[in-house]
Amino acid sequence: MGKFPKGVFLFLIFFSLLRLEFNVAKYNPTHAQWARGGEFTEVYRSAVELKKGNSPFAGRPHPLHPLLYFLILQPFTYFKYKYAAYFFYFSQFIIFPAAIFFLVKAVSDGNPPPPAAYGIAAILAINSQPLLETLSRYKVEGLEFFLISLALLAFKRKKDLLTGALLFIAFNLKYYPGILIVYFMVKRELKVLAGVGITALVLLFVLAAFYGLEKVWFFTLQHPFGYFFDTAPTIDGTFSSLEWQSLHAAINRLSILSVSASDFSALVREVVTLSLTRPWLSLGLAIFLKIFLGGLYFYFIRNHWAMNQREEKWPFYLLEISLTLLMLPVFLHYFRHHYGILILPAFVITGLVLYQRWNLFRLKEKILFGTAYFLSGVEGPPELLYHIPPLAGWAENYWWPLYLGMSFPFYGYLLLGGCVILCSLKLLQLSSPIAITSNQ
Repeated sequence: MGKFPKGVFLFLIFFSLLRLEFNVAKYNPTHAQWARGGEFTEVYRSAVELKKGNSPFAGRPHPLHPLLYFLILQPFTYFKYKYAAYFFYFSQFIIFPAAIFFLVKAVSDGNPPPPAAYGIAAILAINSQPLLETLSRYKVEGLEFFLISLALLAFKRKKDLLTGALLFIAFNLKYYPGILIVYFMVKRELKVLAGVGITALVLLFVLAAFYGLEKVWFFTLQHPFGYFFDTAPTIDGTFSSLEWQSLHAAINRLSILSVSASDFSALVREVVTLSLTRPWLSLGLAIFLKIFLGGLYFYFIRNHWAMNQREEKWPFYLLEISLTLLMLPVFLHYFRHHYGILILPAFVITGLVLYQRWNLFRLKEKILFGTAYFLSGVEGPPELLYHIPPLAGWAENYWWPLYLGMSFPFYGYLLLGGCVILCSLKLLQLSSPIAITSNQ
């Protein structure tokens, strides 16, 4: 391993601790502005209604979560809301460090990783705005992040049935981790898929016992429509919000190049009108790019390896899994900014690869990774400008770069995809796999 700059490392630790302290102080349940757990509040109330036999949707056309999440919440509905909220908020300070620990162990070669490896992973996690937003609002994506990290470690240790079980549980909290099940189907990992199938049968019986087959069937049919097929544009949604970080949203924002407007609100109205009257422009380009990027992805993961090759090929498994997670904002229409916590393992893995082979990569490659991380991990640059008083007036007057900047996280994901492919090409030149050990 090349020498990693200690000055940069210490500065990043200091900055990360300040950032975490600010987030905890501002958004924890004891703060006066404790409306930050908003989504959890809604899900908790839905779980209470479901327990009573009422509709849990609270006016929504589709369920907010799969049925398993409501089952997990069920015991907490017997307590006051504030106690359930305290539990879910503070439990994140256990599952997030555990997830980071699992990721570092998954990248290591079996020997104890050095403290610096945990430090690098923690820095990348703490400075991820999706993680901080998940922390402040007790979102279920934090539990999915934990399960994905644990599944990677289980797969590395050849506990394939457990890997499949963990991924299917994550899939049933929100469906996005299911893309990893698709990956293992392509790789023909039959034991992992067996774990998925066994867990599916067990969950079917458990959920049916609690809620009945009719509710299980309804949630199974209705929930995916709310997340994969609800594509109606809204002024506060796809086009004008930092929340939407899908390929389709980025293209919609770029499609306004011919639109002229005197202010931001007029611009948004023009964008919605343009997209509604000529939707085939952005939709056609989105379909073409999804096919193109999807083809590159499947070409990248085309190789199949036997279980006895897993240790030898493990670095490439990690990078392929990272690229798989990066396909989420490409393939899905509905991909909000905080869903980026599901891509955080890709940043941690790639960052540890750079740390391990510091001298192997050139300066421009390190800058590429840093740029990708800043765009997608730090708070949205458009929102940052409004927090800096000297720039706030400029931001109000010059809305154009801010509007395009709402797609910065998505562009960061694309840059990270390039980093992952670059890492793979570089590692092909080496005779030894990635290893983060204490004796290097």
